Amino acid sequence: MNVFLAENVEYLLELGDKFQIQFVMDVCEKFLQTTTEIQCIQKLVWADTYAFSNLHHACIQSLDSLNAFKRLKSHEEYRKISDTTKAALYEKLIKLLP
Repeated sequence: MNVFLAENVEYLLELGDKFQIQFVMDVCEKFLQTTTEIQCIQKLVWADTYAFSNLHHACIQSLDSLNAFKRLKSHEEYRKISDTTKAALYEKLIKLLP
């Protein structure tokens, strides 16, 4: 099931959102919180797009080093995340600094 979902999660999110099927949205969010097959930056974009607060929190908490933040910021998708998410990322980064 996970391989199927990883390959189709974006499509499922779009359908779940379009037809307002909360069950589909919930399953997708839970899957995204646990999968390692999808990059954190993409998860943050979807967390912003679909207001997934648990996914948003899980992604930010998973960043545990300065290098993780550098990789995230250098990604092309970084420009798609909201200013609110960027602020949360910077707050997390400040907590990691000595």
